[in-house]
This record gives sequence, C-alpha cells and structure tokens, in this order.
Amino acid sequence: MNPTKLNAFLSRLAISQSKASRFNSLITIGSRVVLKNLAIQETFTLKIVSTEKARPQMGEISCLSIIGTELLGQQQGAIFTIDTPNGQELWQVLKVGD
Repeated sequence: MNPTKLNAFLSRLAISQSKASRFNSLITIGSRVVLKNLAIQETFTLKIVSTEKARPQMGEISCLSIIGTELLGQQQGAIFTIDTPNGQELWQVLKVGD
C-alpha cells in the first residue's frame, strides 16, 4: 500500500473506532454494506470482519483486504476507487447497516 493510501486508511480506521462513528453510520468492523460497482452497474452486499473471521465465499471480507481497507471509515454515498490488476474500479457505498 502506498504511503498516501496507508495514511488515509489509518485516519479512517481511527475515526471508525470512535463512539461517534455509530451515529454517523461510518463503516466499521462488523458493518454490513451494500456496494455498487459503477463500471458494471452491479450491487454486492458484504460484511466487514476481522481477518480470522473472513469467509469471502459468504460475503464476509477481511478488514485488511483490498476492498476492506478502502471501506473502513467510509459513509453511505461515498465513492471510492480500488486498484486491481486490471486497473482502477470505481465503487459507491449504497447502504451501511449492522
């Protein structure tokens, strides 16, 4: 992870662990989120979990995965990019729930 992305991730992680994050609907470990891949217009429901509880085939992804690190600390409506081997993908958070 490049230093800029790492710094942004650490900032979002610190915010997501605060009590105020529960009132702002920020994505934290344990959050269930509905995402939309803006390139293919497809939606996905994922749950952010700790690394040892990750079961990607069940839609439970690690907070340290590529998409997990981008999601932590985001809010409903956020648009973000994920770097993949095929280039950057643009995603949007449609819903944040527990």
